[in-house]
Amino acid sequence: MDTAAGTAAPSELTIGGAAYRCRPLAFAEMGEFDRWARDSYLAEQARLVDTLDLTRTDRIEMLKAAVAMTGKLSMTTGDPEAMMIMAGLTHSLEGVTRLTWLSIKREHPNVTLQKIGEGMADPQMMNEALATFNLLNMGEDESGAEGKDGPVRRPKPRKKASR
Repeated sequence: MDTAAGTAAPSELTIGGAAYRCRPLAFAEMGEFDRWARDSYLAEQARLVDTLDLTRTDRIEMLKAAVAMTGKLSMTTGDPEAMMIMAGLTHSLEGVTRLTWLSIKREHPNVTLQKIGEGMADPQMMNEALATFNLLNMGEDESGAEGKDGPVRRPKPRKKASR
């Protein structure tokens, strides 16, 4: 893993024998991951509700709570419960695969999510991809140690002035 922590410089990651250049996520890519996370969480909650023996009222309440939570799910959330859900999604096989693909696709526009997913079957590869993602996007390794320049600080998007 060749990582330029704390910078926008690409890092190299070899997946399935192919070398890829990874970049920190741009805001649009973070948004794409957030949409996937919300969709995944809501679908999982709907499946869960279907498996439980609940009254109609309880089913509706559980789904309302799930819909309310989806509004809080974001890579930049400050809500403790949403942070735990996002951590679970981020560290899942599909989450690591999606994050890796999003980090790679600007440099390699023809690579597919499926192609990256095929390389993530190896747990060691998944761990290496997650470590690369953490260094590129947060300036820290899996142990929580910061990169040489500390955590990466991304500016918050500016709100458009209302007319």
